[in-house]
Amino acid sequence: MKRGRKEAEVPLLESYRTGDSTFEIAGQRIALLGDGVLRIEAIGDMDDDKLDRIRAVYRDVFSLAGDAVRLLVDLNQTGHNPPEARRFWRSLSAHKSVEAIAMVGIHPVARVLATFVIGSLGLEKYRFFEREEDALDWLTHI
Repeated sequence: MKRGRKEAEVPLLESYRTGDSTFEIAGQRIALLGDGVLRIEAIGDMDDDKLDRIRAVYRDVFSLAGDAVRLLVDLNQTGHNPPEARRFWRSLSAHKSVEAIAMVGIHPVARVLATFVIGSLGLEKYRFFEREEDALDWLTHI
């Protein structure tokens, strides 16, 4: 059964492909940068419909990066995330394949969201950066 489920999910993920290693899912841009790094650009407010679309494919997105995933999350354009979305992001961040998360943003909402995620999980694998270059450097050297 798992084999059939995987075959059904891959076409769904492929429907979000925008380039060789880029996807846009529910307005969120995702790019595979190589070496297990996924760049996620969180854009706009999150609602139930967007969250459902992301939930449907996030495991397949993670599988693109391999066994060890490092996330670079750009929060500069993020909007409101209701409690259900925050719970999902927290569970996604705690996923066993996630090695590290670098969050980037200068917007006050980004800082609040990053502080919530980092504080709620209390793990060392999270860092907040103002510059994407610094975040990527940290991710590639851990």
